[in-house]
Order: sequence, then structure tokens, then C-alpha cells
Amino acid sequence: MRYGKDKVVRHKAIAREPQGRMGYLRGALASPWTAASPRIAARWAVRGALVALIAATGSLTSESPRRSAIAAMHRAGAPLAFSVVGWQVRAWLGPSAASASPAELRAGISSYEVLVQERDAQNERRSTLLGLQAPGADLAAADLRVSAALSALREHRPVATASFAAVVEAALGEAGFPGLGLTRGDAATWPLPIGVRPPVAFRLSDLPLNLVVARRDRIGIVGSMLVNGAISGAQIEATENSVDRSGYSSYITEIGGLGTYPSMVADHASPRRVVAVIAHEWAHHYLAARRLGRAYFESSAMRAINEVVADIVGEEIADLAYPPSSPISPPSTIPLPPVRTSDFGVEMRRIRQAIEELLANGQVAEAEASMTRERDALRALGFWVRKINTAYLSFFGSYSGGGNSYEAPLRRMRAESSSLAAFLDRVAAIDRPELLPDCPACQPRG
Repeated sequence: MRYGKDKVVRHKAIAREPQGRMGYLRGALASPWTAASPRIAARWAVRGALVALIAATGSLTSESPRRSAIAAMHRAGAPLAFSVVGWQVRAWLGPSAASASPAELRAGISSYEVLVQERDAQNERRSTLLGLQAPGADLAAADLRVSAALSALREHRPVATASFAAVVEAALGEAGFPGLGLTRGDAATWPLPIGVRPPVAFRLSDLPLNLVVARRDRIGIVGSMLVNGAISGAQIEATENSVDRSGYSSYITEIGGLGTYPSMVADHASPRRVVAVIAHEWAHHYLAARRLGRAYFESSAMRAINEVVADIVGEEIADLAYPPSSPISPPSTIPLPPVRTSDFGVEMRRIRQAIEELLANGQVAEAEASMTRERDALRALGFWVRKINTAYLSFFGSYSGGGNSYEAPLRRMRAESSSLAAFLDRVAAIDRPELLPDCPACQPRG
């Protein structure tokens, strides 16, 4: 649920400084994105064009267009459905990035980290009390502390939004992307006569959940639907069971962001993670005006290609903003989890390959039994996974590290490209899997 490129007015390159985040903020504060400028009219023109493009490609809908195959999903999810249009109206009418001084922008991310950590700590304490079946008065007090922490975080979001936007814009400039504006059309934008380099537009927000539906005998998303993020665990199980009784596999999962316009980005204690998600969603905005983005809903393969491309953008922009060798933030006050000896991505790729072999041989029952055993094995390794089924593997496999067939060819394309912007210029013209070079699995069968 996320990430994209072209040429018109190029941002002045900002030299990277060893201080990491502060160096980026100092360069970004001089950017026209952080203050009123004569380009405001152009920005609104681009916003309007981008909203129209995303709406035209279906990115603003809360469900996949394959309605005939997923009536069960609609029946189960309709009472809990999340309104994307309603959220966008509130996002545009409500507060966005705050008008902040340079000093406030520099402090914005550090303060944000502290507030997110406090929210997470209060939620953890409340969960512990629930598990201990604490007295009602203790739980009520815990609820008040959670509410206070969340209110403080929400109040700070506009300043944090301005700070993160400055960081991401500066990193995009260093990655070779042009400045805001309409650009000349090319093979990637055809049949549109223009391209768009969109602004970094997002809202730090409480996110919905995603109801993912897949066939039991095949890994690949056949439908998805956004549902209210505040639903209970019992409602999640009841909804999934309703879909599963109709012969499908379903999974309700959290998401880190959503490519609406402006995009939704979840609060996270790691600023590097927040930057990666913002850039991921920005890439979806960029690709909405290009063939790759317009083909997002054509198939599960095109969805996966879009998501891996967006992951690559998010990773590289986060690396520019927060070089891996530099400290991201002061030590956290939250205890670190135990060190794990296994890699979750490696485990999931192994599981997916094994399940795909069983399903290819028609062994659906054996595959489902194997997924249950693998879930238990992951828990023993320290990875808490609620359940594994084809819907879970379909969603996880759409992103980098999930074991799909498209990541390796796409990463080779990136390695062959002179810059991140050049890579997106090349990949943006792909609207069918078979156009992805050096990908035997992408070729039509038979």
C-alpha cells in the first residue's frame, strides 16, 4: 500500500553532512517547500492533477475492483468498512503541516520520537494490566494515561509532518528527482501528454486495517478492503471466519501506510521507518501518472511489482536521510526485545516456496496443515504470527523480502541504473509482468 520520477526544475543538490538528520534539516529549511512562495499556485495545480490521476486508477477506493470473486468479503467487511473518501475530506480540511520556525522543525522529530515512545509504553502497560486481570480502577487509570499520551502525540503531528516533509524532500533532491511540477510526457506516461512530480503530501494518522482475501489453492490477492482500525480482536476473528466459510482464505492485517492523496502514514518510534514509509507512499503518487502505477490493480503480479519498486524507493530515501553508519536517535527508554537468531524474511521465503510447491501439486489440505505448523515454529523462534494462510502469504509476498519472483529482477535493474531517479524512469514504463527483464517467472505460460 504504497511508491515513482521525471525532469523540469531540479532542486539544488544538498551535500550530505555527517550529522545525519540535522544536516538534512538545515539544507531542507531553505527549500521552497517549507514556506509560502510564488510556486503555491503550481503546487495546487499538481495536487489537483494528482488526485484526478489516482482516482482514475482506482487508488482512492477502499477495495479491489474484482467484485465478482469476492462477494463474501463485502458481506463480512461492509459493517466495518473504512471510508477513504471521508478520511481524505477530513485530511484536506483539517490541520496539515504546521508553519514552524527552523528551530521548531529541528526539534520536531526528536519530540515526535519521545511522544511515540510514550504512547507505546502506555499501551504496553495497559496490555500488561489486562493480561493480569487488574482491578477496574487500575484499568481506568491506564486508559486515561493512554488517552493523554495519544492526545499529546496528535497535537504534535502537524509540526512532525513539516519536519519529516523537509527531510524527505531534501533526500529526493539528492537522489536525482526534479523539483515539483508538470513534466513532458514520455513512454511511461503515455497516453497522457504530461507527467507529474508530486509534492511530498502525507498525514501522520491512525490507520485502518486491511482485509485481504485469497484463494485457498493459490497465493495471490484476489481482493482487499479497508476496515476500521479500532475493531476488536473478536471482530477480526468473526470477519475472517465469515469470509473463510465461503471457501476463501482471509487475513486482517495492519498497514504502515496507504497511498491516498495525501497518503496516510502510521506513527512509529523510529524516524527512519517513518521516512521510509513516507517515501514509499510518495513513489505511489509519482507512479499514479505512469503506466506502472496505473496497472496496479491489473493482477497480483503488477501489485507486487509496484510494491517492491516502492520499497526500493523507501529504503534508499531512508538511507540518504539516516545513513546506516550514523546514529538515528538517542537511546530508547523502551527495553529492547530478545536477540533472535533467525531472519523473518528468510523464514517467510522458505515457507512460501514450500507452500507454492504443495499447492502446485493440488495438495491444499497438506499445505494448510503445513502453514499451521510453520506458524507454531515461527512463534518458537520469537516471531509472533497470528496465523499463516494463503491470504497472509499473498499480502506479505507483495513486498520486498516476501519471496515473490519480481524482487531480484527489480533490484538488478536498480543496480544497473545510475541513480534512484533513473531506475524509476526505466521501471515506470512497465505495465505487464513480461516486460520486466531477466524474469523467467514473468513470462506467459503455455
